Amino acid sequence: MIRRWLLLLLALLPAVAWSVDAPPTVANVRVELPRPFGYRVGDVLQQALQLQIDGKAVELPELPRKEKIGVWLLRRGATLETRADGTRWLKLDYQIINASRDVDVIALPALHLRTRDPQQFIDVPEWPLSVSAITPQTVSNRGGLIALRPDRAAPRVAVGAVQRRMQLSLLGVLVTLALWLGWWRLRNWQAEQRLPFAQALRALRRLPPEAPEAWRCLHRGFDASAGQVLHIGSLPVLFQRAPHYQPLQAEIEAFYAQSTAYFFGAGISGGMGNAAPGLLALCRKLRRIEKSHER
Repeated sequence: MIRRWLLLLLALLPAVAWSVDAPPTVANVRVELPRPFGYRVGDVLQQALQLQIDGKAVELPELPRKEKIGVWLLRRGATLETRADGTRWLKLDYQIINASRDVDVIALPALHLRTRDPQQFIDVPEWPLSVSAITPQTVSNRGGLIALRPDRAAPRVAVGAVQRRMQLSLLGVLVTLALWLGWWRLRNWQAEQRLPFAQALRALRRLPPEAPEAWRCLHRGFDASAGQVLHIGSLPVLFQRAPHYQPLQAEIEAFYAQSTAYFFGAGISGGMGNAAPGLLALCRKLRRIEKSHER
């Protein structure tokens, strides 16, 4: 009886052996790696894996997903590529997302990829990289060498047309200012030729303070403004025909009172010639009012 059970057990051993799964095989495939140095924050690098084991193409059930890897790297995506020789490659894009204060060594992550054959896996070891700061903490400038310099010289911009436009604009401004200044001088000259107090002010500036002509200049200005010869009793005619002089009515009446005393009272021998500076001040006030109302 025992012998028969032993024979039956020996007959079943091959079937048990076939039912046990074989251990999975791990293959290191051909890998194209980026350079291991000279990276800074924001740089993008690519890793490519050939999907072939022992000369046979393999398939992946899914591609590595987009994800952040530690504090340094972001896997931006994975794509499949078929090259001209018929080989298929898995391309992985990584971006450096952190800035270094000095030179740090980081690594592309190791990969353990499952294929459609449950007995086959693809292993890729990690790949070290050096990441440096955008600018060093201490910049040494010796012999004209600087830490940062442009890749190429900035293109020269043709500024000839811009300079010509600026010169024409400047010329236009200068011509406008010259015309305006000429018009202003011409206007003042015409006013001195035809306006009463402009003529009187020009004459007073050339006369000595004690000259009787200084008084007569101002009288001629009042007479021309009123359109008739004025005296102290006919001043209302001036304020009727030129009401803009009314703010100076008290000073004008005082002038006529002093003028009467000058010519018909104490006279020139009475020493009233020193009133001429007051005449000049009064004439300036009358000229300002005249200028604000000239047409």
